[in-house]
Amino acid sequence: MKVTCKEGCQKEFEIKELKKEDIKVSGQNIERYYIECPECKKEYKSFYMNDDIKSIQKQIRTLKNKYPLKEKQKKKLAKLNRKIEYLSKQLKKEIEE
Repeated sequence: MKVTCKEGCQKEFEIKELKKEDIKVSGQNIERYYIECPECKKEYKSFYMNDDIKSIQKQIRTLKNKYPLKEKQKKKLAKLNRKIEYLSKQLKKEIEE
């Protein structure tokens, strides 16, 4: 996938890898994922992940492996996805403020 470094050198580059950095915030181990322009090294944040989010992702993978899903499982999957979205927004807000 090609993107343009809009805040840095304005060059177009291909995303080859998502970089990861481990950080500690409020006693939590958090992983910060980002891409970096190979030309000017400008970082573009992608997302953050903590142990709670990883645990929910594991539950989602387990549910998806039970395909085809029953109605109750579909509802649980939707609920877990909403929970990840909420936790991700909260984590981002906590870190970036």
